[in-house]
Amino acid sequence: MVDAIIKELKDRAFELKGNSIETIYFGGGTPSVLSPHAIESILGTIESHFEVQTSMEITFEANPDDCDIANLKTWKSLGINRLSIGVQSFDQHDLEWMNRSHTSNQAKTSIRNAAECGFDRINMDLIYGVPEMPEEIWHNNVSQAMELPIDHISAYSLTVEEGTALHSFIRQNKYSPINDEKAVREFEYFQQQIDRNGWLHYEISNYCKPGAMAIHNTNYWKQKPYLGVGPSAHSYNGKSRRWNLANNPKYMKSVLANEVFWEEEKLSWSDQVNEFIMLGLRTMWGVDLNKLQRLHGHEIEEYDIDRFVQQGLLSNTNSHLVLTREGKAFADQIASELFV
Repeated sequence: MVDAIIKELKDRAFELKGNSIETIYFGGGTPSVLSPHAIESILGTIESHFEVQTSMEITFEANPDDCDIANLKTWKSLGINRLSIGVQSFDQHDLEWMNRSHTSNQAKTSIRNAAECGFDRINMDLIYGVPEMPEEIWHNNVSQAMELPIDHISAYSLTVEEGTALHSFIRQNKYSPINDEKAVREFEYFQQQIDRNGWLHYEISNYCKPGAMAIHNTNYWKQKPYLGVGPSAHSYNGKSRRWNLANNPKYMKSVLANEVFWEEEKLSWSDQVNEFIMLGLRTMWGVDLNKLQRLHGHEIEEYDIDRFVQQGLLSNTNSHLVLTREGKAFADQIASELFV
């Protein structure tokens, strides 16, 4: 797998020619199982084949049970300067229900270990809207998170994908279905606690202490080009998007045999407009209406903006369309109604 990833990096280096690399993100699975040599080889390939900035943000996703002192010191020595730890919950019953391999104690210890090893940029993931989780457990999760040495939280509402075990269990009435009203209450509670602690809610699912926004995530929402390497990875250049094979053996075989291992779509005018709306609305900066006007190519009175403003879901300030606190719970619905 590492050989295939390194080959893909070398073969695609020309795609970002002229662009200076600001961020590297090891994610999309369990990169914390990689050996130090593998991480070093991947980073070395990037540094030798791309133009890189001297102070790159290098984020590494890790499972709590992989965050022992030895691993953390090694990652730090390799240049990793930001961790994203998949905590999900501090409640043992929740973790077992989600089929997570770590314990509640490991979740907290992993973050404290990371801080002890010199990581001052730590994100943790949390999941809300879990049907089997009482709301007081969610409140407790938020309270414990605020007490830990972290500067960023990514909080996601539980979603149920068709074909998963969870989807099957819900259909068989073994588990309760997703309760949207409960998820909205927990989302709003989190926003209140974030405000109370002086954090920023800078994107629908992302929260940080002032000055601790994830550069990688922010560049994505601002639609800067990015190169995705490895199975299932997506790439974007403003005009098209491509994605690699999801099947690991097929990906490795195709890359090493110089065969096509990706699919690609050209983004139509409407795709570009709609993505600009969707991604902008997700952020604290909102949608720049002047830029939308230029992108759209003609008058945009057709957008029913006033209706959402009157409902208290959007604000229109200095020609920027921003979701209100109430509107954030309906971000996807509002964006879809503004799509061309």
